[in-house]
Amino acid sequence: MIHADEKSYLSRPLLMAWCCWLLGSWMVNLDIDAPRWISDDALIPASRGMFLSMMLGVGLIWPAWRLSMPLDHDASPGLQTATDLISLLAIAQLVIWPLRALLGWPAVMALLIDTALIVWAGAGALCVWGGLVGRSPASRTMGMAMAAVMLTGGPMLAALTGTVEPARWSGLHVMWTVSNGGLSIAEADAMIIRLAITGLIVGVTLVMMRHHLRPGGPTTV
Repeated sequence: MIHADEKSYLSRPLLMAWCCWLLGSWMVNLDIDAPRWISDDALIPASRGMFLSMMLGVGLIWPAWRLSMPLDHDASPGLQTATDLISLLAIAQLVIWPLRALLGWPAVMALLIDTALIVWAGAGALCVWGGLVGRSPASRTMGMAMAAVMLTGGPMLAALTGTVEPARWSGLHVMWTVSNGGLSIAEADAMIIRLAITGLIVGVTLVMMRHHLRPGGPTTV
């Protein structure tokens, strides 16, 4: 039985903002005024823009949103972050799989996009959790900065050095490459390996934080 005074970690403003972000991305990328938007020539670039927008949402916009909002003193940073993460990823499925059906992609491509989104959303969750656990403006600012660096650092470094390799470790590059289609088996295998390594790093870091970080107060992680 759920009592009225029990705390809910489900953020309705965040879910509303996420839905509005996705709807706005649809409107911008699909160019709703164009009479032939459903054609493949228009739909493939639109889907690419949509996936990039989703990656920006979970990897950058969400951490900035959550870390700029106050957290109740008796709230658990871990539960808040996990609830946000699950909610955002669940709604994202309503975009990924219908688009896969429209584009006629094999399921493995949708799974690759889904995996990339989950991995980089996990990286964003790592930044959110670390910022909330510290319960200080400095820790929140550091969390926002880390989220920005993890998502955009690779492409920026690639632009500065003139080599593409740093960008390959960015979720934005994964979304761009997969949504272009035509991945070879070798390219797909290499991308899966990079995603697995990134996911492993995120997972290990989360475990280490769980055991070593303590919030500033009586709240537990």
